Amino acid sequence: MRVEHIAFQVKDPAAVADWYVRNLGFQVARLAGGPANTHFLADAAGVVVLEIYNNAAVPQPDYASMHPLIRDPFGLPIQLVRRRTPLVAGS
Repeated sequence: MRVEHIAFQVKDPAAVADWYVRNLGFQVARLAGGPANTHFLADAAGVVVLEIYNNAAVPQPDYASMHPLIRDPFGLPIQLVRRRTPLVAGS
């Protein structure tokens, strides 16, 4: 099984997407817009895809209260890893 993407429910999808683009080199692969203001972001290798959205009908997770090593400015946990042997081919 291959995971196609990971999604995050956030308060301000545009701000989160902008941060990932400016600071981690992601590119906007698709902007769905609409009420959820959905952004699909791809890493430079085209291997990792993040879906950043806001669905007002469901609760916003309290990412800031979750135990992380590193967090982005929106409270989402980030783990930065460079493996000696890549976890995925082509990365």
